[in-house]
Amino acid sequence: LELRFVEQIPEVAVRHIPRVLYHWRAIKGSVALSGGEKPYAHERARTAIREHLQRTGSRAEVTAAIYDLHRIRFDLPVEPPKVSLIFIDDGSVDLVHRIDEIIRNTGYPNIEIFGVTNTTRDPGDAHTRWIEQKALSRAEAFNLAASASVGELLCFADPNFRPLSTNWLDDMVGWALREKIGAVGAKLLYKNWTVMHGGLLTGVENDLGIAHHGVGRGALGNMFRNLFPGNFSATSACFMVVEKTKFEAMDGFDAESLPEHLFDVDLCLRMRNAGMRVVVTPVAELIQTTNTTPAILTEIPSATEISSFAKKWPEHLLSDPFYNPNLSHARGDFSIDI
Repeated sequence: LELRFVEQIPEVAVRHIPRVLYHWRAIKGSVALSGGEKPYAHERARTAIREHLQRTGSRAEVTAAIYDLHRIRFDLPVEPPKVSLIFIDDGSVDLVHRIDEIIRNTGYPNIEIFGVTNTTRDPGDAHTRWIEQKALSRAEAFNLAASASVGELLCFADPNFRPLSTNWLDDMVGWALREKIGAVGAKLLYKNWTVMHGGLLTGVENDLGIAHHGVGRGALGNMFRNLFPGNFSATSACFMVVEKTKFEAMDGFDAESLPEHLFDVDLCLRMRNAGMRVVVTPVAELIQTTNTTPAILTEIPSATEISSFAKKWPEHLLSDPFYNPNLSHARGDFSIDI
């Protein structure tokens, strides 16, 4: 019933009331007691999702997942569109080797590798292209590479990670090709298998928090969001996939007022203002392979960048529509605000 409703109304007509308005009695025979009480209900739910996707013209596979939940995998075109993997040279001597390792663990069939460097680089192989450009900020480097790339989709990436499954990019592209999806993020892990990045939260932890930061790879997280795709306010450019046409429609990253930090968050918020959503899919998992933690996630933005961001997005520094206001804003760990 809900799916048939949302097919007929705009997304802005859907609201979440963050109050406890109903208590579900847990009695024998109720799924409130156990999902196993009505096993038939879960497959009926998947049937309803399949029918919704068919009615809305989406080709996807809906399968059973852990805890009687559901997994949706969107079909790729028969000829998958080209994806440009864009890296910024971090100055390390084994950069080409680390990029090759990412490619070896990527099963997506149509990619080009694009790098921006301030020195002369051996391309490594015929599929790698380098732009030599000195004194560029991160945002400028990404914008330059995006402009010069030929891929229909852009994947801004960090070479210090290794994919944990070869279908990571397939999953991100499947989401990114949807009309109302702007940016798609991945789940990034530290070497010790805890979460480094699972989506970004605005208005928490001094303006920006990281969803599920520090929890175990297999932890459920808030409402299973550490294991299943979900909407977030923003995602990091450490691994972000976006259609090139959508990126260009937003005029790319704001390299003028946010040259080194927050440009990825700013892009996500502009996309959301334009009616698109930001998705983070934990199906795309990558683990840290070096001791280098992405500066985008760890460095404190400059005072100028913080001021510019605050002027552009004052409302988002107060709250996050995907983070319940009853949760802690001091920690950003989904704990109850007491």
